[in-house]
Amino acid sequence: MQHARACARPQPVAVQLDDLGVPAVILTRAEDGMFSFSHMNAPFRAVLAEASMDGASSLPPPLARRLTAQAHVALTTGGPVTRDLRLSASGKDLWWRITLRPFAPDRLIGTAVNVADLKVLSFRQSEEIARQTETISLTRSMAGLTIHDIRAPLANLVSLSDMMLDELQDHDDSRELAETCAAVARSALQSVDTLMERLSTADPLVPRIEVVPFGDLCRDVAALVDPSHRLEIVFPEALVEADAAILLVGLRNLLDNAVRYADRVVEVFLDTGPGDACLSFVVADDGPGFGKGRNPLSHDEGGLRTDGRGYGLGAVLRLVGGVGGTVTPLPPRIGRGATVQITLPGRVVCVGAARSSA
Repeated sequence: MQHARACARPQPVAVQLDDLGVPAVILTRAEDGMFSFSHMNAPFRAVLAEASMDGASSLPPPLARRLTAQAHVALTTGGPVTRDLRLSASGKDLWWRITLRPFAPDRLIGTAVNVADLKVLSFRQSEEIARQTETISLTRSMAGLTIHDIRAPLANLVSLSDMMLDELQDHDDSRELAETCAAVARSALQSVDTLMERLSTADPLVPRIEVVPFGDLCRDVAALVDPSHRLEIVFPEALVEADAAILLVGLRNLLDNAVRYADRVVEVFLDTGPGDACLSFVVADDGPGFGKGRNPLSHDEGGLRTDGRGYGLGAVLRLVGGVGGTVTPLPPRIGRGATVQITLPGRVVCVGAARSSA
């Protein structure tokens, strides 16, 4: 009887990928630095077929730019790099979470997970967090106004009680009742003053600062507001620190308005250098602009509008202001088009040399 072998002969990587139940592919870098599909399993072929790219051996744009940049990072770091990628198919957006891992000097394994539902949920949750943050701010303001309004009649009641006590004799049966009323009014007034003091010294809304891939966020929002790719939307590749929910809501609002009025181009700028104490980004378009004498932040003057879609400008103004940020119209940067800046707590961590287009 023959002895069993201690270990099985390793299977080629391509064969191993064919056994995976998730879409998987091998990318190979050529001498010119470009990447091509050298092998793909059946689930990955199904993804390409759904996106009308079945049979492609080289990466079509804009897929090529996204995967090429991701592949270079993975080869440089020697570890896995994960990015979310949008593919259009049959009039709808397909979102895939792509992970590239190098296994040879010029070769990588890529796996894909469908995150379309997760992506939609993420945007909804970000807007819900923003709404809740705004609600807290408005509730605090309303509480302050209400307490202030209550204080005045209570103070008057204390004064009237004192006047009543001055008129009553010590032996008057009503004096005890008046003293009780005065004590209750003073106690209530003291409680109101304590609440007002707490509100006045309360910390402002504290943003949740985290690292955000600014380029990826711009791509995601651009895919939502310009699904037909009518425009060239240009933005920097950068890492920033900011409240992700507030950053998303502000960027989406400005890009949504810019896309509706732009002729050909919308550009996003980062105005703050690395190490500064705030994050400032600008959205500019080449459309007709705001017009002379108009306040672009006023609904009454027909400036920035939302037409009932998404998170409205008024809410964005309150939300950004609630964390100490600003929304400011600026002189045009592209022709005579509209240009608006949002400044938030945070900073730019690093900015890449290249600017990308959605």
